[in-house]
Amino acid sequence: MLKGQATIIIILHNRHRNLDRLLDYYAGVEFPIVIADSSKQEHKFEHLSDSVKYIYTPGFSFTQKVEEILPAINTPYVLMCADDDFVVPSGIRACTEFLDKNNEYSCAQGMILKYYVNTHETDFRVDMLYQGDFSINTMHPWERINKLFQPYKSLLYGVHRTKVLNNVFKGAGKSFRNLYLNEYLTSIVPLFYGKYKDIEVLYQVREHSDFSDDKTVDNIDVIVQSEKYRDEYRSFLAYLNTKMGHLHVEEQDQLKKAVRLCLEMYAGHVRQIKEQGLPLKKQFGKLLLNIPGIGKTLIQKRRNSKSRASVSRYLTPKDWDELEIISGLLKKFK
Repeated sequence: MLKGQATIIIILHNRHRNLDRLLDYYAGVEFPIVIADSSKQEHKFEHLSDSVKYIYTPGFSFTQKVEEILPAINTPYVLMCADDDFVVPSGIRACTEFLDKNNEYSCAQGMILKYYVNTHETDFRVDMLYQGDFSINTMHPWERINKLFQPYKSLLYGVHRTKVLNNVFKGAGKSFRNLYLNEYLTSIVPLFYGKYKDIEVLYQVREHSDFSDDKTVDNIDVIVQSEKYRDEYRSFLAYLNTKMGHLHVEEQDQLKKAVRLCLEMYAGHVRQIKEQGLPLKKQFGKLLLNIPGIGKTLIQKRRNSKSRASVSRYLTPKDWDELEIISGLLKKFK
């Protein structure tokens, strides 16, 4: 067994070039890696390190393959990494060290940046995905669920206690498939069992693309209203209820109400954002992009300058070095 306290599960679906990029990034780290591949074709490896395990489950949904893999994880902590993102090893270590010392917490993660597709070819552009401290340290589970959505920060890719996350997904594969419901599952249920900590450390660098899965899959605003998702949403809520058995009946009732109310309120929030459309600044930017010759260059320079100024106050010199490594890999595997 490697000395790493956490296992990294790489969630792979068809983007095999991204897998090669991630394995290059994680070469030499102390954490065991499990590749959860549901692609149409099995990945072909030139060489597979002893620290990496490959599991091929064609046709499995996200939920099914995570449920399948978690029981075999034997490190105390586990995290998931999408094939188009990067979870920073030093950030993982900071989270495991915190969880080791704080048993009342079930999950931890740090600062999350988003990088813009193709900007690595000119001037690598990153922005904060979330700003502020989203830690949740209230005593009761229903209070923690309320705090999760005020405002919302996903815990999907955080460092979780393996026993907790295994319980979160046990039985989930037959209950729902929607990608966003997986995210809410992994954010909500761990808070039934413990608190959440935001740590001031660079933790994740995520791809931002208008064509990524989270931009094309129906979100909670559609799920709670659409007849298409009626049965799946009911099944999802019923499944969440099965994870409350460790609580008293009165506590379960309060938690069920909190979960449903928070999801429906957040659905309204997502719907409102969509209805508002693009802010005026972004509309103006789109117009500038259409100016032949100079429009795109002007917009890119302005955006890069603004982004760098925004993130600089949060990042250390070592963080910038880490971003240079990631930028280099994006160029290498473009």
